[in-house]
Formats: sequence, C-alpha cells, structure tokens
Amino acid sequence: TSTHQVRRLRRRVMVGVCLAAVLGVMATAIFAGREALNKAPGYGLIALEVHGLRLLSGEEILAASGLLPQDSIFHADLDEVAARISQLVWVRSARVERRPPDRLVVTLQERRRTAWLEWHGELFGLDADGVVLPRGRLTTEGVADLDLPVIRPHEILQVIDVDTTATVWEPVVGEIVPEGHQVQTLLTWWLQAGKSAPGLISEVSEILPLDTESLRLRLVADALEVRLPLHDADCLQALLGVLVRVYHDVPDAVYVDLRFQGQAVVGTTRTIMERGNQRAQDLQVSPHG
Repeated sequence: TSTHQVRRLRRRVMVGVCLAAVLGVMATAIFAGREALNKAPGYGLIALEVHGLRLLSGEEILAASGLLPQDSIFHADLDEVAARISQLVWVRSARVERRPPDRLVVTLQERRRTAWLEWHGELFGLDADGVVLPRGRLTTEGVADLDLPVIRPHEILQVIDVDTTATVWEPVVGEIVPEGHQVQTLLTWWLQAGKSAPGLISEVSEILPLDTESLRLRLVADALEVRLPLHDADCLQALLGVLVRVYHDVPDAVYVDLRFQGQAVVGTTRTIMERGNQRAQDLQVSPHG
C-alpha cells in the first residue's frame, strides 16, 4: 500500500511539473506574440472610429484618449484609453475595441441636459444621473437641447452627511448632486413626470420647492403656478385635464393647487388682492392622491 501511495505522489509531482512547463511555454509564446504584434509594421494607428458622437468632436475624443498616430493598436491598453475618455464631463460611458489593421473603435454614450439648475444667479446643466454639467451653450447644442425647465431650490440648502455633520453643498461641474438633496429630489420628480405625463414636459418653465412634501411649477405660456404633491403620479395624470378647464372657466387664474384629494383649488387675481377675505374657486376633478 505504501508503495502505491509513493507512486501516486510521484505521478502528481510529474504532472504538476509538466503543467507548469506547458503554462510557462504558453505564457512566453503569448508575450512573444504580443511583442511581435507591437513591433510589426502595418498595425500603426491611422484613425479612431467614434460612434455615438453628437455634442463632442472627434478631435476632443482623440486628445482625451492620449493616443498618437502610428501607435500600435495592439500595444494600447483599451481599458485605460476608455477611462481617459470617460473623464470628459460630457461622456457618460466609453468602450474601445480594436479593428485591425490600423484603427480603434470608440463607442460613446454622451450626457444630455435634462434640466437647468439656477444657483446664485448662475445656470448649470443637470443630466439624468444628477451630474452637474457646465454653464453655457455648446456650439453643437440645438434649441431642443436648451429649452428645458429651470430648477430653482431654496437659497440655503444643506445635506446631512453620514457622520451627521451638516455641510453646505455647492454645485461642482462633473460631480453628482448628493442623494436626498433638495435639487436631487426635484430632479427625480421631473424625470418621473416625463414618464408618467409626457404631455406636461413642454409646458413647464420652472420647478420650485414648496415644502418637504410638495412643489411648485410655473408654466411656459402665462407663468401660472401649479402646486403639486411630490409623491403622487395620479395627480400628474389629472393635471393636464384640470388646466384645460381652468383656462376655459377661470381666465384670471393665478395658481392651481392639486394637493387636495379629488379637487383642484384655483386662486385668482381677486383672491390674491382680497387678503383679508381670501376666496378660491374649487373645481371637482377625478380622484387622485
């Protein structure tokens, strides 16, 4: 029995040595093959083929990639090149692939403004991830890219950090608005509104906070103020129908308040003027909230 055990042990050792030798040869061959490709003529970089490009230019992508003409396409670290391109604030994601003999293919997903953020008189862009985008218009942006509602938060905003110390947040281009911040709350509401009530998108000019459970909208046409609960998709479904009735029946409407279940409270110019005896008109609407 002991002799058989020794034989089995020897076999295992010999198999291990053989496998190690084979793997070593394969690794050497792969390394030698890669080095040969790196030095082989005809595989120098001639062009970047970029897909998904709309706001940025090919020159900006090439500069960010760190690549030079005639660099070997097999020598380039594709993950590193993609990471460098992704550092551009307008790039949401980037993927790089080889296309022998002489080019690399870059596939981009660019960021788009989905709303503006007014902060102390300055306008920043916000994308769907809450990333702060630069001020000002790109030459490649059209009217549809810029005709977006403005989020106007309260003057003083604070975020409670994980260590429970209060810190004042300031928008920094390329950084994400903190979770739970008032700006993030209003942006999230806006993105959900676009899905549940797409007909509302072109009507909204400004998005403002009202309290912790509600917000205000100002509309494009006449600056009519609409007051809504933050967490009520059914309310959004009813809003467009309510607006049609308001414009038809209440020509001097100043605000529409849909925070009350089953009804819309409409404030008029007369309501505002009669401070001591405020009056508001109620419209019955489909149940919501």
